[in-house]
Amino acid sequence: MAPTTDSSGPFKNIALLGAGGSNIGSYIAQALSKGLAFTTTIIAWKSSKSTYPLNTTVIRINDDLPHAELVAALRAQDVLISAVGHDAKKIDYRLVNAALEAGVKRRQVGGGPVGAGGISAAGVWGGSREGGDERCGWGSWAAQG
Repeated sequence: MAPTTDSSGPFKNIALLGAGGSNIGSYIAQALSKGLAFTTTIIAWKSSKSTYPLNTTVIRINDDLPHAELVAALRAQDVLISAVGHDAKKIDYRLVNAALEAGVKRRQVGGGPVGAGGISAAGVWGGSREGGDERCGWGSWAAQG
């Protein structure tokens, strides 16, 4: 499966926040690591004891998600997938600002079960861009869940 392209170019570098534990993010990390044409970077909290797929790069940042560390972790990423679950509302504004500063082309929020209003591959790679916020500069950002 080749990366999808749109007006901002191909999506090759995927950053995933929230890949630890048994939430949807761990399943997304597994899917991204299975030979697809993506380079996957897991952004993990330093205190996390989770393990991640072998075919991924793991960047550990301080648990309070300092802006400078988020920006550095998101540089050269095409897509940010946030699968942090219940913590999302607490950190969403910081994620958006860091992603914009880092030049991330697209943001996807995952939550809930796959196929029931949750994240889907179509939503990340070529699906709709509903739920946009023109203030963020992406024109629109994909959000589900």
